[in-house]
Amino acid sequence: MAGINSVTLGDYLGFDGSPDSWNWKEDFVQLDEALDTGANFIAAESTLIAAGTAKCAVGAMNVVKIGLAPSIQISQQIPQQRLYEIGSMRCHILNGIPVGGLSINRLIYNGPSLARALYAKVVLEDNSFSNEAIQGMSTLANNAQSTMLQGWNSINQRRDKVMDFHGKTNQWLSMWDTRFRAPFGLAIFMQDIKGNAVGGLYFEGCKIGNHQFSQSAGQLIMLEGMSVMFDRSVPIIAGIGARF
Repeated sequence: MAGINSVTLGDYLGFDGSPDSWNWKEDFVQLDEALDTGANFIAAESTLIAAGTAKCAVGAMNVVKIGLAPSIQISQQIPQQRLYEIGSMRCHILNGIPVGGLSINRLIYNGPSLARALYAKVVLEDNSFSNEAIQGMSTLANNAQSTMLQGWNSINQRRDKVMDFHGKTNQWLSMWDTRFRAPFGLAIFMQDIKGNAVGGLYFEGCKIGNHQFSQSAGQLIMLEGMSVMFDRSVPIIAGIGARF
């Protein structure tokens, strides 16, 4: 793969700590001219946000692009605990299960809202759940997935006002829609500014935890924001349209 992935880890190594291998008066630490990093950096315009089902499939992904988003922030943490022992001044550091979340802002316009766009591959235009989304919710046998599919689709047979009105508009702005209990997936694709695929991350098992929007006099545009928790992040080892 060309681009930033052509810069191997070995290009950053080779320093043995001796003065002869480090000419700080003349050389860069990262050799921009030699490694061409001036054209290998990743910019906002060469990053794409897309939404899909709760689990990333093995093979070409079926996702929809999320536009009009001026910012997104991703946070991943590993809970840690220090363990001390009698007879030593050192400590052990124990890792827990990684947790993650993200926040995204997007322009509100006369079209699909952010929530509707995020669930585009989960909730179909007829307001039923897609088979692909149901299969991504479960790792059970096919008959169990079929039972789960019937259960989720039965939600549409007992609609309340929120679900009924959401079905008639693209502006999904109420968090009282029961279908938000179903998970979705979010992908971040990255290229360098030369157009070479770099990779990215697919966030599995996403659920909306917070939604906000505001308007004030004289404000030119109206933005909405969401905070999302995800189950795990899966690396995208190639670019757009490629396989995992």
